[in-house]
Amino acid sequence: MSGVSSGSLESKHKQLLFPKFQVAAQTYTQLLNCHTIVNCANGFALDIFWSKENFKHLCGAWCDRPGKEVKNTTEAEYFYDCMLSKKSTWRLLHFSPKNFSSVFAKSLVLPTALDHSNWTSCKITDSTIAALAWLMGNTVWFIGLGESNNESSYVKGTNVCYPKSMRKQNINVKSGKSQYPIQSVQII
Repeated sequence: MSGVSSGSLESKHKQLLFPKFQVAAQTYTQLLNCHTIVNCANGFALDIFWSKENFKHLCGAWCDRPGKEVKNTTEAEYFYDCMLSKKSTWRLLHFSPKNFSSVFAKSLVLPTALDHSNWTSCKITDSTIAALAWLMGNTVWFIGLGESNNESSYVKGTNVCYPKSMRKQNINVKSGKSQYPIQSVQII
């Protein structure tokens, strides 16, 4: 980009992303500290737990914590709180400049992906991505899910899952052989 400094471009990118992540954080409050039981048409079910720690990973961005906050909160918790705060500004937002297009793409679909009322038009699949056990999404986006052995699941015989990543990409590109259409969602 001729005539535009990298600092100026980064500022424009931050100004573009910040309000989108604020909207996503508002939507995330419906899920925060809840288990969602995702029931599929063929009897398959997953228990997904949503914490402040996971929101940052879905966005692909972060906020630097002031020194006084370092002992009181994790970087991920601080990021989520900043996105909800009326006092926060776009200047707090950080992301890897080489990943802007990916982060921007996530910001476009994240509020829709976090709205559980949309999930009955989605599916769960096993993942071909090594770090992810499951994918939940549709032909536009998917949320990558990890599994935790540290929590008790509301679904007998399964581990609790947690959101680990987000992509604006067709779920079929990274899905394995198992396909489970979502039938209902229960929030506990």
